[in-house]
Amino acid sequence: MSATKSNSTGLGNGSPYRVPPEPNRWPAIGLAVGVHALLLAFLWIGVSWQNNAPVAVEAEIWDVKTQTAAPAPAPAPEPEPEPETPPPQPAPKAVEPPPVVEKPQPKQPDIALEREKKRKEELKRKQIEEERLERERELAEQKRADEKKAKALAEKKERELAEKKAQAEAEKKEAEKKK
Repeated sequence: MSATKSNSTGLGNGSPYRVPPEPNRWPAIGLAVGVHALLLAFLWIGVSWQNNAPVAVEAEIWDVKTQTAAPAPAPAPEPEPEPETPPPQPAPKAVEPPPVVEKPQPKQPDIALEREKKRKEELKRKQIEEERLERERELAEQKRADEKKAKALAEKKERELAEKKAQAEAEKKEAEKKK
C-alpha cells in the first residue's frame, strides 16, 4: 500500500518536486515579543521624557489705595452758658434767590435720536407731499374754472354773433319789404 500511495501522489523519491518541511513557530513568536517589548520601552521613555511637573505660581493681588477707618470723633465739649444779651439786629438784606440753573437734559441714546430724526424726516416728507398735492388740486380747479369761463365767453360771443346776424337779416328783410 505504501507503494501505491507514493505513486498516486507523485511525491516519491524519483519525483522532481519536493514538499518543504513545515517552518518552526518559535522564532516568529520570539521576534513578535521582542518588537513589542521594544515599542513599550520607547513609549515608556517618551512619556517619562515629556512629563514635567507643572510649576505653580501664586500671586496675591492687593490695592495700594486701601483706606483705613476714620478715628472716632472726640466727644464735643459742653458749651458754657453765655449771658443772654440781645445782639443788635442787622438791617435785613434783600435775599437774592439762587440763580436757576437749568439742568441739561440727559443725552438720549443714538438709536433713539436716529429714530426721532427718521420720524421727523418722514413727517416733513409727508407734509411736503401733501402740500404738493394740494397745489396740484388748486391748479386743476383753477384750470377747470378758467376753461368754464372761456367756454362761457365763447358761447356768449357766439350768441352775440348769432343775434347780430339775425338782426342784420331782419333789417335786410325790412329793407326789402320797403322797396
